[in-house]
Amino acid sequence: MPPSKAGTIDAADAVEPTEFGERVRKVYGPPVAKNAGRMTTFERVAVRKDIEHGQRVIAGTWRRIATGATIGYQCVLPLPGPVTASRVHIRIKSSRAKPRLGRTTLHRATD
Repeated sequence: MPPSKAGTIDAADAVEPTEFGERVRKVYGPPVAKNAGRMTTFERVAVRKDIEHGQRVIAGTWRRIATGATIGYQCVLPLPGPVTASRVHIRIKSSRAKPRLGRTTLHRATD
């Protein structure tokens, strides 16, 4: 949505993007856990890589809750339903070079 010649955005035009931004901040704001060792319920796993070293990851008694092909800067894996766990293990089955992951966080979309 382009701004007016005065550089402003009409309030009616800003409603939908504002609501979308609030939802994104609610879901992906502070994570519910970062492998803290306590039981946590979550619906999304955000995996980040150390981008200074380029793309390295090619593909992805632990229970598989999600799979992915590449990480890029960040890969958010939505789960089919809520999962409750005390730890999350990221298994990289193939990569171009030694994988260098950044922070992995867990998120919950609903209260």
